[in-house]
Amino acid sequence: MDLSGQSVGPYQLVQRVAESVLGFVYQARNTETGELFALKHIRPDVIADGKIEEALRKEVGTVAALHHDVIAAIFGLIQEGDNTFLVTEWVAGENLAFFLLSHGPMTLPAAAELIQPIFGAMAYAHGLGICNGWLESANVLVTPAGPKLINFGMEWRVEAISVRRADLTDSYAAFMPPEWYSSQPLDQQSDIYMLGVLLFQMLTGKQHPLMAAPQGGKVPCISEILHYFDEYLPLQVGFVLSRAAVPLRGSLRTGIPCRCQRCNGTSAQRPNAFGAGWP
Repeated sequence: MDLSGQSVGPYQLVQRVAESVLGFVYQARNTETGELFALKHIRPDVIADGKIEEALRKEVGTVAALHHDVIAAIFGLIQEGDNTFLVTEWVAGENLAFFLLSHGPMTLPAAAELIQPIFGAMAYAHGLGICNGWLESANVLVTPAGPKLINFGMEWRVEAISVRRADLTDSYAAFMPPEWYSSQPLDQQSDIYMLGVLLFQMLTGKQHPLMAAPQGGKVPCISEILHYFDEYLPLQVGFVLSRAAVPLRGSLRTGIPCRCQRCNGTSAQRPNAFGAGWP
């Protein structure tokens, strides 16, 4: 049901603008100050589960403590009758997924300019011991002032409780790290993986090339992923990736099996676009 026009505490819901894992998002106006906010109406089935509600409230408290220009601020939860809303900063911008659909792949300088502030925001959060865990193009808003991260850190934890991994949409599944599929907790390294997938999408306009690969608990290692990069990525990016993969040859995470031909010890020929130094 569309709640546009209704009042929620000091806010009036102006219009419904998006939908996420947690529920519908509304643009709202504070009737006392005129300031715009984003109010997310939490799905009743989510808030009705005590375990999920506890996890959500904990994450709201954690993320609300973050103060960074690139991370959309979270102000807390508000109750209106049987409805629960998450109050966050209103950000006027186009999400990166739609931006890439309408503008196509970005040049390397443009991608670097957009992603560098995101690196800074992630370094800030990691320094406080907080990981995002839901870093995908739909959660990056492109604004005249630069990128803005929304839904920071909360939805993947709720998703882990309420939705089976097999039910993830392609857009989400493309960004999820290998440990997600083997039910391991996400951490700062998971964010770095997602940053890599995000950069791949920015430079190519394509989803992760192996987003359908995880099957039966097995996931691709970096060596296997690099087999798919030749066709899409700029040469200098591929060269950096190939060098970074050297110490990680075998598996992306200890204990997660690799199924690629190279790591299984069988014969595999790789185009030498990254140079003779390929291991």
